[in-house]
Amino acid sequence: MPLGNGFLSGTLTPGQGFEPDDMRARHPRFTAEMMAANQPIVAGLRRVAQRHGDGVTPAQVALAWLLAQGPHVVPVPGTKRERWVAENCAAAGLPLSPEDLAEIAELPPARGSWD
Repeated sequence: MPLGNGFLSGTLTPGQGFEPDDMRARHPRFTAEMMAANQPIVAGLRRVAQRHGDGVTPAQVALAWLLAQGPHVVPVPGTKRERWVAENCAAAGLPLSPEDLAEIAELPPARGSWD
C-alpha cells in the first residue's frame, strides 16, 4: 500500500466518511482522530510537490520517494482510475533532491494501525 489506501494522495480529509463496503471505514488509520493526527505527513508531501511545480501531487512525491530508496524497492500502487495510472507512472520521472529526501525523512511516522 505505497499510497496508504489513498491517504497519501492528499485528497482525503479528517472525518470523511467511507462506504460501508470500503475497508477504510473499519481501519483505525482512517478514523477522524488518526487522519487529523497524520495530516503533517500529507502536508510535508504537499510542500515537496509544490516546489516541483504545477501538477505534481503528494502521491507522486510518495511514489518517487519509494523509488529513490534503491532498485530493490518497487512500489505497486492499487489504481482504480485510468488517470491515476498516468499520474502514478509520472512519479518515475520526478527527481527528488537531497533536500526533498531529507524533508520527507523528517516526517513523523503514521499513526493508527490494527495492533
